[in-house]
Amino acid sequence: AEDDEEEVARALRLFEGCKVEVKGSESVVASRWQKLCWNLPFNGLACAMGGIPVDRIIQHQNLKEIARKVMVEVIRAANKDL
Repeated sequence: AEDDEEEVARALRLFEGCKVEVKGSESVVASRWQKLCWNLPFNGLACAMGGIPVDRIIQHQNLKEIARKVMVEVIRAANKDL
């Protein structure tokens, strides 16, 4: 999937003049998959476990393994999409 360069430029212009640092991406689609690779396992597990932080997930062997497996699935899906 290819990005619409004008759409990306339009989105970047929305942040002009604000205090948030924003930079473009060579591939918004790939960047979304990269973000999902983190958000899906850790947000899901953190919520399912009552709001625990990421460091607790990583320190717990079973939760860490679940997070790793979810990441692998996200990567497989991303590779089919990209």
